[in-house]
Order: sequence, then C-alpha cells, then structure tokens
Amino acid sequence: MSLGSGTPRTPAKPAFGIVCIEDLWKTRLKTLDWADALLSLVKYSLPSTTWSSYSRIISDLARFAAQHEQTLEQVTEPFLAAFVEQITLNSDQPQAKVTQFSAALSCLTCTTSVSFPFSQDMTKLIDSIVKKCTTAPLQCSAILLISLFQQLFSTWSPFLQLLIEMLHLKTVVLLAFSIMLRPSDIAPQSGKKFVQSVVSAQDDGIVLLCFHHIKNDSDRDGFQVILQPAQPVWMCPVDVLLSYLSHTRIQAAKTDGVFLTLKPPYCPLCADAVRGIFIKSIVLAGLGPKEYSAKNFRPTGATMAIQAVMPLDQVQQIGCWKSTDTFKNIMFMQFLIRICLQQFWVFRIANSNSG
Repeated sequence: MSLGSGTPRTPAKPAFGIVCIEDLWKTRLKTLDWADALLSLVKYSLPSTTWSSYSRIISDLARFAAQHEQTLEQVTEPFLAAFVEQITLNSDQPQAKVTQFSAALSCLTCTTSVSFPFSQDMTKLIDSIVKKCTTAPLQCSAILLISLFQQLFSTWSPFLQLLIEMLHLKTVVLLAFSIMLRPSDIAPQSGKKFVQSVVSAQDDGIVLLCFHHIKNDSDRDGFQVILQPAQPVWMCPVDVLLSYLSHTRIQAAKTDGVFLTLKPPYCPLCADAVRGIFIKSIVLAGLGPKEYSAKNFRPTGATMAIQAVMPLDQVQQIGCWKSTDTFKNIMFMQFLIRICLQQFWVFRIANSNSG
C-alpha cells in the first residue's frame, strides 16, 4: 500500500498489506535523495517495540479503510471518528487506546507527509468516549510483598553453596528490587548485552553499574547506578551479584556477558527469559502469576526505596520516570497510600489480637 503523494487509488477492493511505518519513513527519505547509509539509522529513533506497536495500529486503520474501499490518503475526519469508536468499543480503558492511536497517527504524519484531519470535534468525541466507556481506570502496578521474598531467600543456603540456577534467579530479583531494573535493562533488545565490564566493585562495599543501550541511557553515554549493600545478608544485592559473577566467571569468559543461559553455549539472556525468571520467583514466593508479573518489580523497588527514605528525585532518576509531576503527584501518592494502608491493617490486627 502506497502512502506517497501520487494520485489516490480507488480500486473496487483495495489490497491490504501490513503497514510498516519505519519502512515508509525510509522510503520518503530515499525520495528526498538521502544517502542509503543514513536510512539504516531510522530504526534507532524509537524503540523496536514502539515501531511495532505503531505499525500494528496503522495496519488496523488501513484494513478498516480497505473494508470501506478507501486508502489512507482518502481518510476523512468522520472516517477517523468511526475507527476510533471501533477500537474503543469493547475496551474498559479507552483512554489508553486513544492515546496510542494518536501517537501512531502523529508518527505516520511525520514519516509520510500524509495529513489527517483532527479538529476540535474529534477531541470532544474522544472525551465523550472516555467518559462513557471507562469502567476500569488505569491503575499503578501492584506492589509485591517483599516479606515473602525475604522468607523465601532466608531458607536458601549461603551464596557459595547455592545451585547456579537459584543464584541466577536470586541475583536478577534482588537487582530488580534494588535498582528498579526492567527485563530489557538486564537483556537489552538492541543487541547490546549486559557485560562484565559494566560492573565495578568499590573499596567501600558498593558496586557501580553502568548500563548501555537501555531506556535510561537516552544519550548513549552510559547510565550509572550505585548498588548499595543491604541487610539482612541474604537480601544483600551486592553480595549476591559478586557471588554470581564468581560462580560464572568461566562461562562468562567467552561472551563477556553477565546474565547467561544455564546450559551451553552460555549465551546472554534475552528479555523474555528474564521475564520468565521474574515469574518463577513470584511463584516460588507463593504469589499468583495471574495477579503479578515482571512489571511489578520496578514499582516494588521504588516503594522499598521510598520507605527507606531515599530522596524522591533519586528514586525517579534510578527508575527513570520521565515526568516529575507523574512520579511525585501520582506514583508517590499511590505508594504512600499503600504504605498507610499496610500500617493501618497491621495496627488493626495487633489490636484485635491483644483484645
């Protein structure tokens, strides 16, 4: 399907194909005589998952247009309104759908020079849909009960006696809690691995970690985080990381990777494998894998940091929340409410037991 500036096509049954926005951008730049070497850099402007998400949304719009014997170049505002209604029809969180669609449409406009009508009437329609259809407002991710992980790890043998699989899991989990890591931080999707050279043990007991090619490393000059020792000893991320590195030094020598597969040829982990480790730890801690996921580790780590009286700007920086207002006004308040409720129920239970 062409999105160029040529004459609009009106076939009886327009052909439908997958729209790849990244390729459309490359095509437009090529028509403007950009060098081929520069075209290969287009993909780095957005995360690969964002490119895929935007392309999927625009492909759905193209399919909707084809069903009505139209092309994307012919789309009118009433047509866009009908599409917005369709994608939000069965959603209990229409705002998220609309926000994603608007971002994809803006990206398509920038990359193809095809403009889409979007007046105040469309804005009012979206407001109406959100107010009418929202039945499950977006909520912050649930906070994991850290005490369950403490109980789990307290029953395991000392680091030097742990099976490598258990040490592997424990290291990933404690790093996720301590410095609010995503699976893609531990296993960057850009092909850059989390390597031994980014780990630097200091004389005062701390460890410096420098992450490259992750979301936090927006300037690509390395995102440095300080890993602090912690108590009790079986929950210390510094001790468990150094122990893990010692156990895997032979396997890591060939790849220079930190987190490797458990079987030969010992390749660096992918993000999906890290998510699997998170899920396994959730099950081992006695929590339900349907109620919790890998996304719960970062907010849990932030809650732990706030409870430990870490400055809010430092928590925001380590966890890489882009908007200060969002973090302080929404996320922190959510954390504060959870903490207050936990203390309230502890007080209630203590009183009921004493009575």
